[in-house]
Amino acid sequence: MTKKSMEVVKGIDLARYMGRWYEIASFPSRFQPKNGINKRATYTLRDDGTVNVLNETWSDGKRGSIKGTAYKADPTVMKLS
Repeated sequence: MTKKSMEVVKGIDLARYMGRWYEIASFPSRFQPKNGINKRATYTLRDDGTVNVLNETWSDGKRGSIKGTAYKADPTVMKLS
């Protein structure tokens, strides 16, 4: 089996993807609790073109979250910091 490389999407309309997104499936990751439920991400476009990112999950009745910023390091590439 050959491994396919990911392609960068050019000319993405960021405003279209803003808002709250709910996770319906995922692969296990080291930074999310195994018993986490109601996982979601909220994206907010700022005036300077960067995107505020808030990832949330609930585990054992408590909310866990992490904030980040996404920005275009290069006009043709979207990169998370």
